[in-house]
Amino acid sequence: MRTRGVLYFLALWLWLALGSAQAAALTITSVQAVQSDAAHFPADAAAVATVLPDEWAQSRPGHDGSVWYRARFDKPAGVGDDDLLALYIERACSNLEVHLNGRRIYSGGRMSEPMTRNCYRPQLVNLPAALLNPQANVLDIQVQGSALTHVAVRARAGGLSVLRIGPQAELAVLHAQREFWSITTVQIAAITLTALGGFLLALSWINRKERYLKYFGALLMGWALLSLRVWWPHWPLETREFELLVCSAFAPVVGVAVQFFLSYAGVRCRRVAGGLLLQC
Repeated sequence: MRTRGVLYFLALWLWLALGSAQAAALTITSVQAVQSDAAHFPADAAAVATVLPDEWAQSRPGHDGSVWYRARFDKPAGVGDDDLLALYIERACSNLEVHLNGRRIYSGGRMSEPMTRNCYRPQLVNLPAALLNPQANVLDIQVQGSALTHVAVRARAGGLSVLRIGPQAELAVLHAQREFWSITTVQIAAITLTALGGFLLALSWINRKERYLKYFGALLMGWALLSLRVWWPHWPLETREFELLVCSAFAPVVGVAVQFFLSYAGVRCRRVAGGLLLQC
């Protein structure tokens, strides 16, 4: 009986191992990169071997503009002709376009100023079966980004994460999880802060003696507005204007926060109020 149980266990383990091997995604960490604004990958240019993830702040400091990445891959083993394949990119900043075997198959939005900012958004690109070859597929990715010196935080500097190619259903789970924690949670928090802030502003209007309610409500509303930079990628501003706006917006939010603490403690100081206004 023990021998039969062991055989059953080994058979089950082998079946699971084969199933996971068939569903495993192909991970690409080595590509060829060229700094170019061309409409297609410049085949005549001198490409540089690059390891992904590629953070421009380290690999190409000071570069503003476009970088082309080229990767070659074979169709993952165990994938049938009718199976849907997809490309999963956890981070491409600020925006990207994808070409498969010389044909453009995906665009994340505007690639010129004011460009779409998808730094916080994962990308899931379906790979058309009609364009796929069993072997020697060419994947070209154009990334439009900004230098670290032109953005306020490293998360919005140019770069490209590792590439994963595999069954669409499998990669869609990774995409959904990443999008939930990066975008959806921010949206939920912003909506909650907006509702609570509006409620506190209404209370301060009813009971005008409690001045701290007004400042606290304004603080929550301001913090919710700051989160728009994460979950709304289509800002009609160029990069430097956008970064200046985001950095400047923190000054009134901090000022309202200080006024809330002072008002809650029952302290009124014109010098502090004047200093906060001067800061803004």
